Amino acid sequence: MLHQERYRTCKPPSKSQTMAEDRLTYNYTAVGMIPYGHLWRVLRRLVVVESVSSNSLQWSSGMREEEIQMVIRSLYREVSKNLELLDFCFYTQCYHEIARWKMSY
Repeated sequence: MLHQERYRTCKPPSKSQTMAEDRLTYNYTAVGMIPYGHLWRVLRRLVVVESVSSNSLQWSSGMREEEIQMVIRSLYREVSKNLELLDFCFYTQCYHEIARWKMSY
C-alpha cells in the first residue's frame, strides 16, 4: 500500500514529455515498479524482445566491449596517479568485476 501511495504523489516533470516516456513508464517512474497486470505484461514483453534478446545482446556486444575497455584504461590511469590504498582497493575490485563480466560474453 505504501508504494501505491508513492505513485499517487509522484507527478511528471514540468518539461514536455515524449510519447515514448508516456507509454514506457508508470506515472514517469521505473518500469520495474509497475504493479502486476496488463501493462506490466506488455512492458515485460517489450523489454525482453528489445533489450535482452540474443540478437539485441549480440548487436550491442561491440559497444559493451568498447565501454569495458574505456573503464579499464581509466582504472589504469587512476591507479598510476598514486591513489590512496582504499581507492586502489575499490578500483581493483571494479577491475575484477568488469573482467569477469567481459569473460562471460
